[in-house]
Parts: sequence; C-alpha cells; structure tokens
Amino acid sequence: MKLNEDRFIEVFFPDAAQLSLLPLTRELLTELVFNSFTDASPILIGVNGPLSTQLMNTAKLLNKDFEILDANFGSDFRPAQLEKALEAETFSAFLFVETDPYSGVRLDIVTMAEAIRKTQPDALILVEGSSALGVQAPLQIGRDVDVYFAGLDGSFGVPAGLSLIALSERANLKTFSGSAAGLMLNFSRQKQLADRVPLFASRLYPQLHAVEKQLDRIFLEGLENRE
Repeated sequence: MKLNEDRFIEVFFPDAAQLSLLPLTRELLTELVFNSFTDASPILIGVNGPLSTQLMNTAKLLNKDFEILDANFGSDFRPAQLEKALEAETFSAFLFVETDPYSGVRLDIVTMAEAIRKTQPDALILVEGSSALGVQAPLQIGRDVDVYFAGLDGSFGVPAGLSLIALSERANLKTFSGSAAGLMLNFSRQKQLADRVPLFASRLYPQLHAVEKQLDRIFLEGLENRE
C-alpha cells in the first residue's frame, strides 16, 4: 500500500502533505470528505447532471448547510455564476466534480480556485476527480485544491472498493481536530493500524495490483500523453 501511495505522490501530487489509499467506494469516500472537511458553515457544491442529485442527497443526510452551483446538462459553469455566489455568501468549503462522468464536461478548477483564493482565502477547495485522475493534467495540491479525492474504478478501471485522497497542509491539519460522527479521517489512528499485521488486507490485493499496473502504463506513456 505504501509503495503505491509513494508512486501516486511522485507521479501526480508532489505537493501533497498527505496521501492515502482507502478501502472505500466513491460514495463512501464522498461521505468521508463531507464529514472530515466541512462543518456547520455553508458549503457550495458545483456539479452537473445526475451527480448533482447524489451529492445533494449526501449533504442532506449529513445535515450540511449547502448550496448547489448547477448548469444545464452538458454545460460547464460560467465564471460569472461563481463570482455571483462568492459575492452573495461566505462559504467554509467548495466541492467541485472535476470531470462529469456522464457528459464529459471538464470544469476549469484552476481558474475557479484563483477566484476563491482571492475573495475567500479561508475556504477549503474539495475536488472529486474519479473521472479525471490519470486522464488529464493533475491539479496542484495547496494551490488549486486542498482535498483531492477519487474512486479508482472511474479512471483507472480498478475494481470498485479502492479510493485515493490527497491533502494540502491546511486540510491535513484539519483532520486532527475533527469530531463528526460516521466516517472520518484520522491519520494518527491509521498509522497505528498500519504498523500492525494486516490481518484483513488481503481483499485489497487485486485492486492494488491493478493500480500498480496502471501506474506502470502511465509512467511508460508519459503523463503529457494522457490528455
């Protein structure tokens, strides 16, 4: 597991303060991110198509105060939409889906992050990249995104049940003070478990093997040729 995490950092996220592979589906990973990096303050969710309903339902179940920044199916957001939302309210976090898996629409996360950092620098930027990781140029952790998370079955073709999460230094610090119920990141506890004999780790071997082979392909092809 650690070897693959190190390779993900080397290939995709050299600026990450923390990166971990987790035995979670994309749906459970989304709940984990909501629980670990959002609080009672308003959050803005930016997504298109069917995922909008899915994320909205998850936020409701977790009693989150949220707004949806939506667009017509097959369209991305106009910069003016985000600017208007930033002027109207202060958010504690922004959650975007980098590439819509149904329409293929890619959001310009870099440009949106610049606007957010300029007007609401204390907010965390959370990006779901299940359909983008390994397919397009990676975002820079800390500059473009604070929490990057992805189910590896989306773009890597790995059997469902293995996910990745990469954190900026600021997001990593937030994991030490969380107290939400349900799924929650706790890297100190994870380190304790990692030092024990992995009695229940065998079910991850097929996914880890698939990830390793995909990383080999990307390394040989060159990341610039994956666009």
